[in-house]
Amino acid sequence: SWHKTFSGAQGPTKLNRSVVLVVCSLHDNMHKGRQLAIGANSMARQLLSQRLQEFHNRNPVTVTPKGDIGKDSRLASVLLPLVDSKEGPAILFTLRSQQVGSHKGQVSFPGGMKDDTDTDLVQTAVRETHEEIGVELSRDCILGRLPSGRAITGVLVHPYIGYLGKVDVNDLVYSKSEIDDVFTILVRDLCDPKYIEMDDLGVRGQVPAFTAGPHRVWGLTAYLTHVFLERIWVSQLIWSYFVHDSL
Repeated sequence: SWHKTFSGAQGPTKLNRSVVLVVCSLHDNMHKGRQLAIGANSMARQLLSQRLQEFHNRNPVTVTPKGDIGKDSRLASVLLPLVDSKEGPAILFTLRSQQVGSHKGQVSFPGGMKDDTDTDLVQTAVRETHEEIGVELSRDCILGRLPSGRAITGVLVHPYIGYLGKVDVNDLVYSKSEIDDVFTILVRDLCDPKYIEMDDLGVRGQVPAFTAGPHRVWGLTAYLTHVFLERIWVSQLIWSYFVHDSL
């Protein structure tokens, strides 16, 4: 089985991919044919926020694929957007255009570099989300954050988890100069082993890639997605469905 090691305040923690797939499969089978909605249950959002804070307290340092990729003094933040779809909870992704300065044509989360006018990196994520996909969020929509990771460019990226509610990507008015496409992938599909591949990034090690959507999710975006699913969603929220049967 495959293991990924994260560095944290309590030392390295080995994560087993097979455990994630088994738990997600169990969740899917137990709730087959049943619509789950994050927004329908404040307990779900509270559990997510609590788990994110606990995870961040244990892992305050940078979490990133191994290897020396250089460092960049600039800061950036992204928003991992959770949405409610007709078929269940999903994560929203964007496909960057060929006109942007970096990561052309790659799948990403809404986000970008911190501006001097941004009071903090949360505001950066909120501002960039509005500029890129036309969704205006309040800070109350931010559930928490994951430990930071370095992009291949060396820029330190601070990932925040946000709840966008019910979103139809066909209704979004997004920035055509920055974004070529906006799409969602159901959480259950992101957990399905038939949609998970492994990419060998050389000195950075192996990281998962997700193929369930119209565009392949790979690189740091896939890595952050994996961290969220394995350490936050699976370990806390899914099991809460079994206990708090109200979704």
